[in-house]
Amino acid sequence: MESRRLAQLVTEGLQARDVPAVAVDIPLPLDWRLEITAENLGSTVRPRFTLVNADGARQGVLDDTPVPLRSWAEPTPPTLAA
Repeated sequence: MESRRLAQLVTEGLQARDVPAVAVDIPLPLDWRLEITAENLGSTVRPRFTLVNADGARQGVLDDTPVPLRSWAEPTPPTLAA
């Protein structure tokens, strides 16, 4: 499942920057979450990262560089790592 692989790569990237992060299906009650969504822009998809605190309030949003639609739909390991 590519979503699981993406979550793991994001987790590893955060840990490399000394951010205490884990990829879990069900967060604990006081965990903050990093929600990853994508906006279809036609020929590209823009990943969006939203930091949400334990109360469910958004703490910040980052729109990443758009990715070609085909690369997003059929991701390769290098695409996911990017």
